[in-house]
Amino acid sequence: MLKLENISFAINNHQILDGLCLLLKKGEFVALTGANGSGKSMLFSCITGRRHPNQGNIILDECDISQLSQRERAMFIAELRQDPKIGSVAEMTVWENLCLSNLRRQKARLRHYRQSLSIERLRSLFVEISVDVERLLSRKMSELSGGQRQMVNFIMAVLDPPRLLLLDEPTAALDPQAASNLLLAVAHYVRKHHVGCLMITHDCSEVEALADRFVHLRNGKLFENNCKILGGWVKKL
Repeated sequence: MLKLENISFAINNHQILDGLCLLLKKGEFVALTGANGSGKSMLFSCITGRRHPNQGNIILDECDISQLSQRERAMFIAELRQDPKIGSVAEMTVWENLCLSNLRRQKARLRHYRQSLSIERLRSLFVEISVDVERLLSRKMSELSGGQRQMVNFIMAVLDPPRLLLLDEPTAALDPQAASNLLLAVAHYVRKHHVGCLMITHDCSEVEALADRFVHLRNGKLFENNCKILGGWVKKL
């Protein structure tokens, strides 16, 4: 469970987030909308630790992580960014990238990274989320399409089930079929592992059948699109 309590963030006296509150339950898929510049990506930066809010608390599974570093939070928060090229090494193979990613939560030495991950474990994950990636393992990331690369990035993010999954417009650079494949895999994973998922999107239709609810960021605050009360907070569009 993610709980944001009165999160505020300002730059040069410009208030970007203003007493923002949110409750995200385990296994819940929530879509976050808002105009360009409304602070959606800044909110993600505050959650991951790239930025620290001026005030407020970030609670994850009943633990206050507000003072933890970005590196410490990366142990249990996974993020998929908009650009498929972010988060992987272009001239390394898919298999090598997956092995490197697997070291994030381990103390294995870098020279042994290729032995840190078993093909059986990967196959189990591929079957679980219904993706056909095994045939790509020997190819360099730079040789993949945007959709293939983003699917690999997703697998890298969830090799070890995170407590929270953040998606920052992960389909923006993908064609419709690749976008649909990725979102179906994400939704299936979120439901199976009861992972809280918050996704920034500008196209509500792409997640209309997958998201449990929508929230809208405006004037630094979150508004429930369906006006349901959640965690004691309710805003009306």
